[in-house]
Amino acid sequence: MDTYSLFSNRADPGDTRPTYSEVSVLPPLFNGDSANLAVTLLGLPAIPGSSLIPSAGSAQASVVLSVSMVGDQLVIQWPADADGYELETATVMGPLADWQIITEFTTVEPGPEGDVRVFRVTPALEASVRFFRLVKP
Repeated sequence: MDTYSLFSNRADPGDTRPTYSEVSVLPPLFNGDSANLAVTLLGLPAIPGSSLIPSAGSAQASVVLSVSMVGDQLVIQWPADADGYELETATVMGPLADWQIITEFTTVEPGPEGDVRVFRVTPALEASVRFFRLVKP
């Protein structure tokens, strides 16, 4: 069995080996995941403050969030038919992150593989670093 099929928030990195600090829509399984996997199997809560919490259970089809620079804009997009997903932003990562839903966001535009939802950020207008994630509450 493919181990990655057991986790809904982990993805096979293929031939790449991303580090903890590299941003990924769905990260691979890391050695650091093993501690929270062990406590989950023992019926205990996740390790406080841990950011490595694989979600065991049947994996769902993943929705890919793509990010690119177009001129002076950061363009974030994902499939328009990904019902129930929300784009969120925070100024820090980790346990102190205060994720806020972006409501002013998107247009729906044609993409090479079907319609996509699009959110644009002009970095010159941003006062701070922003992180983005796509979640299904």
